[in-house]
Amino acid sequence: MTEDGEEPEPLLQEEEDGSGCSWGCLPGIIFLAGGLGAWAWFGPIDDWRSGKTAKSAVEAYESGSYDDAEAKLEELLAEAPDEPKTLRAVGNLLRGGRPFRAFLAMKKLREAGEATRDDLRLFATLAQDVHKTHLAKEATKELLLAEPENPDNLFLEARELFLAFRWGEALAKAEAILRRRPTHRPTRLLRASLLVRRPELVVRLQGKTELNELADEERDRVGLQALGVIAEAHWEPVRGDERNATLLRIANHPLAFPGQRLRAYGNLLGVRRLNDETMTLLVDRFAKRPEVLGPWLAERGLFPEALSLFSMEKAKERPELFGSWLTVLLHPSPKVRNERLNKAGRLLVDAKGMMSEARRTLLGAIVLRVHGKLEGMRKFFRKSFAESESLPVEKRSGFLDVLAFEALISGERDFAIKVMEKRFTDGIGEDAPYEVCERYFLATIMNKRTEEGLAIAEQIEQRFPSQFAVRNNVAYLNLLLKRKMEETAREMEELAKEGPPLPTFRATLALARLRAGKAKEALVAITEGGAPIYRDDADKAVCIAILRANGKGDAAKELAKSVQIDRLLPVEADLLEYPIDRAP
Repeated sequence: MTEDGEEPEPLLQEEEDGSGCSWGCLPGIIFLAGGLGAWAWFGPIDDWRSGKTAKSAVEAYESGSYDDAEAKLEELLAEAPDEPKTLRAVGNLLRGGRPFRAFLAMKKLREAGEATRDDLRLFATLAQDVHKTHLAKEATKELLLAEPENPDNLFLEARELFLAFRWGEALAKAEAILRRRPTHRPTRLLRASLLVRRPELVVRLQGKTELNELADEERDRVGLQALGVIAEAHWEPVRGDERNATLLRIANHPLAFPGQRLRAYGNLLGVRRLNDETMTLLVDRFAKRPEVLGPWLAERGLFPEALSLFSMEKAKERPELFGSWLTVLLHPSPKVRNERLNKAGRLLVDAKGMMSEARRTLLGAIVLRVHGKLEGMRKFFRKSFAESESLPVEKRSGFLDVLAFEALISGERDFAIKVMEKRFTDGIGEDAPYEVCERYFLATIMNKRTEEGLAIAEQIEQRFPSQFAVRNNVAYLNLLLKRKMEETAREMEELAKEGPPLPTFRATLALARLRAGKAKEALVAITEGGAPIYRDDADKAVCIAILRANGKGDAAKELAKSVQIDRLLPVEADLLEYPIDRAP
């Protein structure tokens, strides 16, 4: 996720190499290999210089000077990529745009025994963000043992509850912190964010007032986040003029990222056309960020203006621009579409030697997909897969993640699974992001490979043991396959108490009770106010089995009419034939 809450499209990204620098909508940094011999010879001087660079990089980031921060981090990565000061800078600077990369850096810092308490707090926050909740809990426990009254440590507990959708407990924890430290800004923001989600109007007004106070008191990141909650609110009462005033404040906030500023401008403008004065202002403000401004202008149909921001000279210096350039050229708008598609093809021909052949071929496959030339697309996908073998080891996994994603959205599910199986040849490791693991699992299940899906889900659970969705997936598949049923039934009863009340979780709990021979209790689990609840065909299949087990054959038969059996796993389809209880 980006700092402003959006997940970047894989087309726009360089393949992950574990060394890039990016946050918000800032571009990735290409790793510049630095020799260790020079460091050994000039160690004390270079160590002092890199320490100064690390400090100035973080200071630039904290002041909103993102261009300077990016340049300094690039210098650090080139000179001393594994030094504690560099890892610390990576953790701080990439926490918004590339949280998993930041997490890995802080994890490495902690394992090296170099983490301060501030580092440990950042590590815990990042672990929460990337679904490594078990590691976040360990770090939070360590911090609380050392400083039990520190509100920053207590806040981590409240934040964990918030992210787990346990909002009542999170609010209680936040109130407890604020009784002792009423000015603690992160906790005030958390409390306000919870209050505006409440159904009572008076309580929502209280939350809105606190959000405005946080934004007015200081122009810091907490204040910026408070503005974001107001601007994107789907709750009342926030009037249109209030929202517009808030958007303007975000656009002019000194710490706002380029993507945040542009999104605020876009929401303010609505469908109105840009006048010359506004266009000049935007080009002047974002002249160094064509990868941000170009796609934004394309979304507004301003293709000549968007394309004027790119050139082969710029792309030679910054190869990551090719992704954004192609995003503009391949935009689905009918405006000058044929001309743009032809330019996209020529661009990739001219880009030979400026990026890896694997990536160039993958981008070629995407161009062919847009042209509707699916056989050519498949050929290029296969060629890109073969060419990935020549990528450096540290870049290969990230590239395969992107290739699998593009294959999936192209409808090439079998090929995508083949790519992911290659990516996870040695199993799911600690360095695999949750979203990538989840994609592997879902693609396997969509191909109706239940046994393999369970094996993948169990591996994911080992890496993300506190994730409710992962625990639910393992339990659900075990129940379908009639494995570990007693153990799984106990697990689901616990999960029902800990996790959010989602229909999918309730369906799994109901299935667990059904497998345990508790048909009536299963019916209670899957009903709400007397009516069965379900989200999709799989939930309906569980509901049908429970209705039949409770002697409600007619209701089960009626519900079965709405089920699309081809969408079910074979073991889910078996539930439709669950024996009817004939007992009076």
